[in-house]
Amino acid sequence: MPRSEARAFIIIPFTLLAMGLVELSSISQFYFERQLAWAFFSVSVFALFALVPLKFWKALGIPLYLASLLFLALALAIGGPGPRRWLQFGSTRFQPSELAKLGYILVAARILSNRRKSQIALLLQLGFLALIPFLLTIAEPDLATSVTFLWIYVVLLFLFDISPFYLAFLLMPPLAVITSFSPILFLLLFVGALLYSRYIKAGLAYTVSLLTLILFLGFSTPLIWKKALKPYQRERVIAFLAPEKYRTGSGWQILQARIALGSGGLGGKGYGRGTQKGLSFLPAAHTDFIFSSFGEEFGFVGSFLVFILFSGLIYTILRSSFKMRDRFRRALGIGIGAYFTYHFLANIGTNLGFFPVAGVPLPFMTYGGSHLTVEAALLGLLIRALREESSSYRILE
Repeated sequence: MPRSEARAFIIIPFTLLAMGLVELSSISQFYFERQLAWAFFSVSVFALFALVPLKFWKALGIPLYLASLLFLALALAIGGPGPRRWLQFGSTRFQPSELAKLGYILVAARILSNRRKSQIALLLQLGFLALIPFLLTIAEPDLATSVTFLWIYVVLLFLFDISPFYLAFLLMPPLAVITSFSPILFLLLFVGALLYSRYIKAGLAYTVSLLTLILFLGFSTPLIWKKALKPYQRERVIAFLAPEKYRTGSGWQILQARIALGSGGLGGKGYGRGTQKGLSFLPAAHTDFIFSSFGEEFGFVGSFLVFILFSGLIYTILRSSFKMRDRFRRALGIGIGAYFTYHFLANIGTNLGFFPVAGVPLPFMTYGGSHLTVEAALLGLLIRALREESSSYRILE
């Protein structure tokens, strides 16, 4: 097992975890003590997944995935009014969507390890398995978390050499919805899709089907906006586009996060001296906006360190995954890399005002046991995959 990669998978996450615990202790002793307990539990989960052979987790992927779907459905069935995202076990709450991410990555890697499947079979099968937790999660409602499954699905197919003929049908629909808000951008997308079809030498039927799909989704966007999104989700998007106009309502979180980060300056105000969270201006400082809270107290230097650590972790995950010869291990690594990339970009983007408020946790730093446990399991799988890949490589030599 390459020592540099193994060290990165241990040192970087533990550093981020320690930084998160420091900030949580500044925010609230209650959150700090609870998260510290989850941290000790997660270490044991990490060790379990790192020590048990991958063939066991490969076989357990389908039962784990099905169990997560059952838990998601159960949360929807027994939940009361408001968001139904958790199951209560005594004093502990569990978020089934986090378990579903782990289950989907394991199942997707198992499917991609089958060399005999055609590309269209892979596309449809993986898409169907991603669609089920996507729909169950979006019904909670939790739009940002539900997108995780589609993101992992697209990244796996894109990085696993799926034909560009199929990838266009995956990428064009969301682009059509996004660009439909601007006639110029939508026209550019339409022309770009036409040129792309010519570039890959697609037939007439393919080109017409792709352009028809773009037109259909583009013109149906107003219906999607009104019917598919909840009122609070529409408010978040509008507030994201013009937060100054909604500074006392939906735009409050975005503006306060920007103020917290900006007021930190180069070196920050110092541990425990953050006024935005201290005076309760910054909402959800221990969850959605822990990066802004950390940036206020430790400044640009601390924020940049967080960015460097996550970038290094994601780069190391993807680099080591592409070097793996075994298809299951390679797909597993790419899926895990996609998981951390989405969570990092979504959370940091929200704190910086690049994305609407999403509620996606920042790995290792955000308060919460469900996501921390799954993140520990994913890191354990990575360590195990590296160890088995290194062993098989020596045997081949």
